[in-house]
Amino acid sequence: MDRYERGNVLGEGTFGIVYAATQKSTGRRVAIKQFKRGKFKDGVDFTALREVKLQAELKHANVVELLDVFVAHDTISVVFELLPGNLDNVIKDKAVVLTPADIKAPNRNMTSMDVWPGMTSLPNFVEFTPSTAPPMASIFSAASEDALDLLAKLLKFNPLERITAADALNHPYFRNAPAPTPVEKLPSTKPNPAE
Repeated sequence: MDRYERGNVLGEGTFGIVYAATQKSTGRRVAIKQFKRGKFKDGVDFTALREVKLQAELKHANVVELLDVFVAHDTISVVFELLPGNLDNVIKDKAVVLTPADIKAPNRNMTSMDVWPGMTSLPNFVEFTPSTAPPMASIFSAASEDALDLLAKLLKFNPLERITAADALNHPYFRNAPAPTPVEKLPSTKPNPAE
């Protein structure tokens, strides 16, 4: 880190913090992304390492350039060229015409979101031979027919066949007895003065 003079925080994410900085030898403004090693039991998260590896391989005028990688104390620091502005400024700029599809790119390519957004890899994947699932009623023997129907629709493997959130909220399961407990009859979250 002694090659760079760290400036203000530009942003913070799941894996670390991004700072503005200046390269001491050249005066070049850079962005330093610091990954916290201590957060993960086996060191740095695999996703962070993959990001660094891919970024190092990408060389294109329209891709932010990775300039340096170094380890200091309990962090891995990745140095990028610093670009002016940020995505928030671009989105709010009235001179730039963006459609909702530009901002929410997944809407362009698919009509549904999976139950676990961001789950793109299965790190502990074990292949099993296919088997027939037991009937829901045998697993949830106390569940009503409406509950079983809603559960079956929520657990469809193919997202295109899965019930939408709006349709799920309008499902008969939520309209049948027993009715929800009125708010005034719910347990209090205030501490008991006797405790």
